[in-house]
Amino acid sequence: MSMLNRLRTAYVQMPGPARRLISPALAMLAVRYRYGRTYAEYRDHIARAKIDPDFVAQWQTERLRAMLGAASRTRHYSELFKRLGLSDRDLQNFTPGDLRELPVLTKEQLREDPTAFISVPAEDLDVVSTGGSSGTPL
Repeated sequence: MSMLNRLRTAYVQMPGPARRLISPALAMLAVRYRYGRTYAEYRDHIARAKIDPDFVAQWQTERLRAMLGAASRTRHYSELFKRLGLSDRDLQNFTPGDLRELPVLTKEQLREDPTAFISVPAEDLDVVSTGGSSGTPL
C-alpha cells in the first residue's frame, strides 16, 4: 500500500473533530493526491464519455467482462456458468445485452452459502455484517 493510501486510510478512520482540524491543510493538496488515482481515472472517464458516446459502451463491456472473470473464480458462479454452458471464451466475449442469460442473485442464495461467493483467501477478508432493509443479516 502506498504512503498516500495509508494516510488516506488514517484520515478516514480519525474522529470527526480531528478530521475537521486537518481538513483545511488537505484542501491545499492537488486533487490527484487528495482523492487518489481512481478518482482521477473516473473523472477522466466522465469527461471522455461526454465527448465519445461509444467510449461508455466499450468501457462498460470491459468492466463487465472483468467482473465476470472475477466471478468465475468463485464456487457459485463457476458452477452456474458451467450449468449454463458458458465457457471462459464466452465470458470474454460477453456483452451487456447477454446479461439476460444470467439469473438474478437473491439474498437467500447469499445467506445459504456465503462462502460460495469468496474468490480470495479467507485471511485477506474483512468481516462486515449488515442488517439490510429486511432486518435479516446477510
